[in-house]
Amino acid sequence: MNGFTALLGKEFREILRTWRIWVLPGFLIFNALSGPASAKLSRELMSSVLGPDAAKGMPAPTFWDSWSQWTKNLSPTILLVILVSMAGLVCGEVAQGTAVLVLTKPVSRTAFVLAKFTAAMVFVAAATALGTMVTWGLTEVLFDGVQAVPLWRATALWLAAAACCLAVALLASSALPSTLGAAGAGLASLIVISLLGLWGPLARNSVVGLPGLAVRAGAGDPVQVLWPVASAVVVTALLLALAVRVLGRREI
Repeated sequence: MNGFTALLGKEFREILRTWRIWVLPGFLIFNALSGPASAKLSRELMSSVLGPDAAKGMPAPTFWDSWSQWTKNLSPTILLVILVSMAGLVCGEVAQGTAVLVLTKPVSRTAFVLAKFTAAMVFVAAATALGTMVTWGLTEVLFDGVQAVPLWRATALWLAAAACCLAVALLASSALPSTLGAAGAGLASLIVISLLGLWGPLARNSVVGLPGLAVRAGAGDPVQVLWPVASAVVVTALLLALAVRVLGRREI
């Protein structure tokens, strides 16, 4: 892939110089801080809304409630942030004319797409890891007997779904002329994924079930992840291949 390393460096520099460096980490840090706090105060919140009697039957909150809050906030909120914030990765450069300057050099369109995906995925993973560490640290302060492994396992499952959503964003951005249109396509895809995830057999055996599996893993429930993760890898690869093909046929 001609020019992949140079393009990867360019993508990392663009992330550091643009608003993306603040938006995704900002949402993740907010969720990381609010989740443990809301879990700890769940009975008080319930009592203030529905009255003291409503909270009497509630069990005392534990660190599992904090993990559950974190994973529930990741889907669909953060997935939507990824789809919208990454919608202009390709069509934005095409509209500005910078894609022409890059792709008229000895640089393959495969390298162009894969560099964008790699840089964005590293950014998403790093920001998510930061948020996970924040929620872990705050949970350690607020709760006793904290087990961190389920938190990281649940987050890793969610990241597999995030990679697939990122590939969707790249495909939409490669196919559509405007960032707004690509963002709309990303939102539509998230709705479709959510609806498909309601069907039990598909949710248990494919990528559409990963957000729900992440929530269950965060709550301490046993989950089977082989087929959902394997399908996420396959679907992500297919979406990226389709993005390369679509961009290859597009007039830049």
